[in-house]
Order: sequence, then structure tokens, then C-alpha cells
Amino acid sequence: MYTQAAKNPKILCIAISVILDKFQYITVHNRSRNTLILVDQTPSRWCEHGINYFFMKRIAVFPGSFDPVTLGHIHIVQKASSLFDVVYLAIGVNTNKICMFELSQRLQWLAIAAQRIENVEVISYSGLTTDFCKKVNARFIIRGIRNSVDLEYEKAISETNFIIEPEIQTVFLLSDPKMTFIQSGILRELIRNKSDVSMFLPGGVNVYE
Repeated sequence: MYTQAAKNPKILCIAISVILDKFQYITVHNRSRNTLILVDQTPSRWCEHGINYFFMKRIAVFPGSFDPVTLGHIHIVQKASSLFDVVYLAIGVNTNKICMFELSQRLQWLAIAAQRIENVEVISYSGLTTDFCKKVNARFIIRGIRNSVDLEYEKAISETNFIIEPEIQTVFLLSDPKMTFIQSGILRELIRNKSDVSMFLPGGVNVYE
């Protein structure tokens, strides 16, 4: 079987699919990077696209409002950049959500914060995240997980996204334990009260300019 699979990519593809189809969730835990990856559905459909599907450029989208961008966000971006060929650091424009900082300012801060990460592109989009993923040929959505509350919340969203677009998988990356307490909502409250938040922000990001 292994010899035949090595000579025939189609057999290899089917063999991998059969093995993975026995699991609803695929989990990879890299202790050295404190990384948890949950792919929320089995990839049996990959064989429909042929073996080349496995060798397509790995493009991911890390969506958020980034209001403002924090060290926690950038930590997740750095992890994602080592796993994917291209990572879109994407601000989703939600007309129903009132942000503290203007879109142009948040884009500028993201560009500054991610400028040393070569395979990251900063961009904004409107509409559904899954639609944006299809537009840029991304097959993965990145989400940072700080605790069990985040996991349950993001899991519900990922399952909804799977129903909308089965070809797009959600990847969960664990936050550094030293950064799990950093939340944009808390920072905004500190900023409203003119507190020093520089220790929570990437270098070059000054929310009081």
C-alpha cells in the first residue's frame, strides 16, 4: 500500500483522507511554541481537488477590529506567519460597531506593528470574513485563544463559517500565558482615563498622539 501510494499521488491522497476521516477534529499541539491548532472538519473533500490541493500556497486571514492592536495580537500574528505562506492581517469594517480609533489609524498601527514580519499583509475589508477569504484565496482563518471562554465563542463562529463555506478552515492559536490578560476592551477603558498603556502595545504604536 505504501509503495503504491508513493508512486501514485492519487492513492496517497485517498489513503490520507481515509485516515483523517476517522477524526472529527484534528489537533496539533506544539509544546515549544505553545500552539494549538484545531481544524474544525475533516479534509476528505480535499481529494476532490486532486493532490495539488495539498501543495497550494497556504494563505490565512487573521481578522479583527484591532482597536487598538496589542502585543497579544502581534504574538498570534508571529505564530501564524511561521505556519502559513501569507497571512492577511485584516480589519473587518463593521458599520454597526463604533470603534475608538479611525480605520486609517488602525491600519497604520498594524502596518507599523507587523513591518518586520515579511509574509504579513495589512488590509481592510467589509462584509463576511468568509467572502473576503475567497477573494484572496485564503483557506484558513486565524483566531487567537486566551482561555476557555474564547474557545467556546470562537468555536461557535467557526462552525457557522464552516456551514457558510466548507472549504475554509479555522485555526486556533493559543496566546502566550503572559499575554492572556491583554484585551482591547480593557485597554480602551484605560485609554479613556489617560492611563499609560504602552507596555501592552507594540513598539511604534502611540495611542495618545
